[in-house]
Amino acid sequence: FKVSIVVHGTTHVLPDTDNTDPYEEPKRQNKFKIVNSGNPLTTADIVERIISHKLEYEKRNREKEKKEAAVYKI
Repeated sequence: FKVSIVVHGTTHVLPDTDNTDPYEEPKRQNKFKIVNSGNPLTTADIVERIISHKLEYEKRNREKEKKEAAVYKI
């Protein structure tokens, strides 16, 4: 791959599963840069939002199905 730069936001960098720095190689090659996106949102935050919205959607649909089932029973 012809990678010229690797960037990361200002959020904390977690180590890899083997406890090493995931950006070790780009840092060694002087290709690693930290950028300030102005947004503190992390990947974990995004995943949390997706799961939360999915649960809300499922709850809303269960309630809607109950209402529809009640109408058809009349």
